[in-house]
Amino acid sequence: MILHLGKTQEQTLILLSKQFQTWIAQSKTPVVHVAISGGNTPQPWFQTLAQGFCETILWPKIAWYWCDERCVPPDHPKSNYGLANQTLFEHVPTNPSQVYRIHGENDPILEATAYSKVLQEKLPCTQGIPKLDIAILGIGEDGHTASLFPGQTQLLYSQALVATTFHPQNLEKRITMTPRMLTNTQNLVFLVMGSNKKAILQRIFTASKPDPQLPATLLAYARPDAHWYIDSTAQS
Repeated sequence: MILHLGKTQEQTLILLSKQFQTWIAQSKTPVVHVAISGGNTPQPWFQTLAQGFCETILWPKIAWYWCDERCVPPDHPKSNYGLANQTLFEHVPTNPSQVYRIHGENDPILEATAYSKVLQEKLPCTQGIPKLDIAILGIGEDGHTASLFPGQTQLLYSQALVATTFHPQNLEKRITMTPRMLTNTQNLVFLVMGSNKKAILQRIFTASKPDPQLPATLLAYARPDAHWYIDSTAQS
């Protein structure tokens, strides 16, 4: 794994933003395919990008996708798309025709199939699997990432690209990219901040093998070259 350790949350977010800017600038392709997540972790990163990198990143070059989405309309407070739209897209010159959201308001099973087709149509493929240029993921206190939750073995080892799932506690319906899709990303990134993530991060880093009870370990073992951006409060 490639560790990027920040002394503060702000420094960690700036480190990631600068690397993100570099990846976009150095890409030799006309479009850079980026997948983002929702929840508490990406919100301050979106704000950092909007406030400090609005004029330095080649925004029109980016095509946006989602690692996962809640099954709600785009204007719902829990919508991952809605979060990105309000905190990032409304503040930077994003190309609206290159924003490929998961339609959480649609039937989940049909939408998972439809979004798989979007990925297959828009992304280059390696060994038959669509390949993102960048995917930014967080880690939950239970070890989940995207909407890949502990113990959902069938989903974690699925050959699908996108699948339906649910939150194990509140049974909230979700649509998520699978490990098969995410591990094929060129630059896979985990952003982990906060003292509440320290214990789970230690469990992930000390796991002796991929563990379905710690879904992030499946991605970490498949991609030892993943980038981990961690602030001081989450560091062991």
